[in-house]
Amino acid sequence: MNQASKLFLGCLPWVVITTWLALLFHPATRDATVLWISTNREFNAVEMGTFLGFLIAAIFAGCAASTWAMQVGPKSMQAVTLTLVALSALWLMLEAIFYGQHFIGFTPPDFITGPNRQNELNFHNMPGLHGKAAYLYLIFCIAAVIVSLKQPPGPLSRLYSHNDWRDLRVPSQLYSSITSICFLTAFGLLPKLFEVSDQIGLNVRWTNEITELMIAVAAAGYGLQKLITRPTQR
Repeated sequence: MNQASKLFLGCLPWVVITTWLALLFHPATRDATVLWISTNREFNAVEMGTFLGFLIAAIFAGCAASTWAMQVGPKSMQAVTLTLVALSALWLMLEAIFYGQHFIGFTPPDFITGPNRQNELNFHNMPGLHGKAAYLYLIFCIAAVIVSLKQPPGPLSRLYSHNDWRDLRVPSQLYSSITSICFLTAFGLLPKLFEVSDQIGLNVRWTNEITELMIAVAAAGYGLQKLITRPTQR
């Protein structure tokens, strides 16, 4: 990858964040921005981008897991880990579209939708999880930072050899994306840790949608990089 491409990938996440926050906080554009993202919010460009990002991530990671299973072995840590990544991306994709509820047009049973804060088929709006998306983003950030390390830390060193870990590490091209997601996660935790105005609280609420989109895009990039990676010579 040439320097121009690296610079573009490094700057793009921050351009997106800066543009979004400027639109959301500026009095002249805030109302229009909130109206846009809140109207048909499950089917707007951000939500559909999140759905597609996780779908692509699931496909890429699944194909990568299959490739590693054939080349190294189905019980290799690469194949097992990438299978878990693919399944996680698939689950998050289904959560993003409520398991096809609105696409297919079916009505879930009341015992599922009744406790749900939005009366829809998903887990992230169930009691105990609703309103805690920032903590889920934090889990992603911790995992991404750990997998960016040069060596597996602590107990993970018993599961992953040096070569295994090198094969699964987050590529440097995604460092900027991971850093920007960590920034958005910290922003999303503000209302949880400090007393903020209602205005900031609402801005954080809508920014969560952008955080989810960027996580999906980063996951797709990770899956693609692992799909084109060749096993380290043993």
